Amino acid sequence: GAAGGAAGGDAGRVVAVLRPSAAQLKKAVCPEGGAVLLLNPQAPPPARFAPTYVLLDNPHPDWQGGLLFRAFPGDWALAAAGFGGALTVHGRAAERPSLPDIDRGFQAVRDDNNPFSRAVGAAAALRRRGEPDEAE
Repeated sequence: GAAGGAAGGDAGRVVAVLRPSAAQLKKAVCPEGGAVLLLNPQAPPPARFAPTYVLLDNPHPDWQGGLLFRAFPGDWALAAAGFGGALTVHGRAAERPSLPDIDRGFQAVRDDNNPFSRAVGAAAALRRRGEPDEAE
């Protein structure tokens, strides 16, 4: 094909799948020499796939706001938007943090009132679900 790679082959081919279900993930096949891009999968990817970039908004069911991301092979990062919307990383971990770890991380950001801290302003971007919005 004209897309590059070996003539008539799948080399360099990228298959993008949006919000694949668990059944669709089981059927997903990576083209030889190519890649599969899973966007917002509804289940964990099969072991035969190696995630290279993960971005999860609202990564904890009890919190609104915040991000959890990883660019392989780097660490997982827990972040929230600060003043002006700029993203601030508040913690990193080699292993994907558990829900209790994410909860403790977001609570630490919310509880931090040190004016010299990176967390100031980020607390406005994080809210426990069910709590009233301070703007209301």
